[in-house]
Amino acid sequence: MKIKKYIPKEKKSILKNKKTYTYLIGLGIILLMISSALTDYADNENEEIEYNNYLFFTDGSGSWLTNYEGQQLQFQYNPKELEDIQFDQFSFTPRTYLILNDPYNLNQFEIKRITSLMRFKGINPQLACKSETECDNNELPIINCNDDTLVLEFKSSENNTLTKENNCIIVNHNNNRIIEKLSFKILGII
Repeated sequence: MKIKKYIPKEKKSILKNKKTYTYLIGLGIILLMISSALTDYADNENEEIEYNNYLFFTDGSGSWLTNYEGQQLQFQYNPKELEDIQFDQFSFTPRTYLILNDPYNLNQFEIKRITSLMRFKGINPQLACKSETECDNNELPIINCNDDTLVLEFKSSENNTLTKENNCIIVNHNNNRIIEKLSFKILGII
């Protein structure tokens, strides 16, 4: 019996085959993309908070959503983020007057949002003027803070404040935070 000498065969590297190498690189990229997407999904998972029996949740884009009377409403802030803005208690009347000081007009997003929410809650917002000298429209009523109806007066300001003077609510603001807080007040969330 002859004994053959064992000579190991030369191993081929799996990476020497270009086709296999291309597949492995492609698979690696796909796995990297999937793991990246799952990590982003886990990081941006809908955050939820409950505030006065309303559930607020993020939509992944930074906005906050809540279901209100069968409608899904979107906000830039949740109510907890606005707790630092304090204002006196007041109630809306069925008719509420709006006074828009420069640079405000009815086409601004903030004003449209407030008037839409008021109508949604059955409050009839009506434009008005504080005095004849400050009024560009002769058809608008002249009202003052002693009238029986609520007056919302919007003013551009360096500060975010909401103050009450008799039946006037003066909304001083320089960003959307006070408008969001007022929106929550209109809806009865705060």
